[in-house]
Amino acid sequence: MEAKVWVVQNNGTVIDEVFGNDQDASNYAKTRSESHIVMCAIYRTANNKAFFYENGESTNAARRRELSSIVEEIIINKMTREAKDGQTKRIKGSQK
Repeated sequence: MEAKVWVVQNNGTVIDEVFGNDQDASNYAKTRSESHIVMCAIYRTANNKAFFYENGESTNAARRRELSSIVEEIIINKMTREAKDGQTKRIKGSQK
């Protein structure tokens, strides 16, 4: 399994990157989490361990739980919006 980083921006956009090694992924997550437009970066090691970064620092367990809930809500809301948009486009397309 490869290392992976998800960067969660303040506007709800989630960007994911795959890395060949853990060191590059860890450095990327730390650096990206320092940006003012990024809420957090989630780094999954090749051994399937997850780390959350905020402001260039690894978060503690309590903050990690908070961020997990926030990110989960962001993803669910985004998927719901996309599903509604797709449904609206299908309905409009069938009316033509």
